[in-house]
Amino acid sequence: MFRYDANPESVKKTGFKIRGKQQTVNDKRLTSKAAVAAESSAHFNIMSSSSKFTIFGITASSIIVVIASCLLFKTNASEPQPASSLRLVVAIFRHGERTPASTYANDPHINNEFFPMGWGALTNEGKKNQYEIGKLLRARYRSFLSDIYSPKYVVAQTTDVDRTKMSMQLVLAGLYPPTDAQLWNKELNWQPIPSKYEPLDQDKLLLVNIPCPRYYEALQEVVEREEVKKLIKQNKPIYELLTNKTGTEVKTFNDLLSIQGTLKAETDLNLKLPNWTESVYPEPLNQLAGKAFTLNAYTPELRRIKGGPLLKRIIKHMVDKIKKLTHKKDQVYLYAGHDSTIAHLLNALGVWEEHAPEYNSLILIELHELKRDDPHGVKIFFRKSKDHQMEELKPSKCQGICSLNEIINSTKDVIPDDLMEHCKPKDPKYVPPKAPEI
Repeated sequence: MFRYDANPESVKKTGFKIRGKQQTVNDKRLTSKAAVAAESSAHFNIMSSSSKFTIFGITASSIIVVIASCLLFKTNASEPQPASSLRLVVAIFRHGERTPASTYANDPHINNEFFPMGWGALTNEGKKNQYEIGKLLRARYRSFLSDIYSPKYVVAQTTDVDRTKMSMQLVLAGLYPPTDAQLWNKELNWQPIPSKYEPLDQDKLLLVNIPCPRYYEALQEVVEREEVKKLIKQNKPIYELLTNKTGTEVKTFNDLLSIQGTLKAETDLNLKLPNWTESVYPEPLNQLAGKAFTLNAYTPELRRIKGGPLLKRIIKHMVDKIKKLTHKKDQVYLYAGHDSTIAHLLNALGVWEEHAPEYNSLILIELHELKRDDPHGVKIFFRKSKDHQMEELKPSKCQGICSLNEIINSTKDVIPDDLMEHCKPKDPKYVPPKAPEI
């Protein structure tokens, strides 16, 4: 038997917010990261609980063979079809390709306004690839999802960042094209579908962007570990090279992550990079960016603060579905986030393999009802990018399909009871740095 508690949090419907020009170069990455959260209160338990005829001269068995052949062809023509045991889908994805969200002092493109998109905004390629995620979900789950959009069937939530809000709109457009009854404009195969978000400084879910001194305090404790000190020392020449070439002090793994993200975004836009970047990009910066995501969730405590809230929400969705605690006939929950959203959730689930999450990364978590003693199973799938195939991820402690109880038990040390309490520093006088010290 499982006992679980969740705390209520507020959400508000998606709206449009016009962001002013960023005041400094250094705050571009921070202000482009966003927010969202919502927990409904709950307290609940899970308990493992030969006739023959002809039609126009054709035998019934022949008809069955023809029908079966048609069905088989349809199944193989698209994404895998869900088993009849499927009860709920949770999809978490990173936004699409974007313009640079941050820069460095000597960046030759520092004065580029990236008109008309602006800094940290979806490119047309990013828009196309997010729309394709929606189509992928429709193809994969066409026998499970309703063809008709209804708020009873789908809940969508993003961070408070334009590129994730737009990404969600595009995914929903691909997932729920209007049916005849919903087609309001014959020249536009699209219908408006709402999503939710919370203000950036109140984010407790997809970015966990609330003030959290303990996170940075715990992060500094990681830096002081001998194995991490050794890692930093090994990469000191790269820190020094980048500090010299970029004109910006580079002293942490997250500094490396920021530069890697800028160079990738500029490369995607076919902008010419400085010659010195050839020695560091794409490698070793891509590999070091992956290391940054590992270190940012290096301990159960760090995972509890950053990845735990979203995992807690996902578990709650599944428990609510099983116990029928919601009035909605929910079928799918959609979350649009960032590279850190993907990394922290995979870390919390215990299925993380070190890498820098790419644009259009997609995690699918499915709840199945199986014919066995512990009937509620969970399948986890991950697509690293638009160019990768969907792969099933299996937590190391599970044999076969993980039961929901196994997921709950194996992740209980990363599920926060009270996030605000977890964010309080051990040292009352501790002042968190402006950026993570890794």
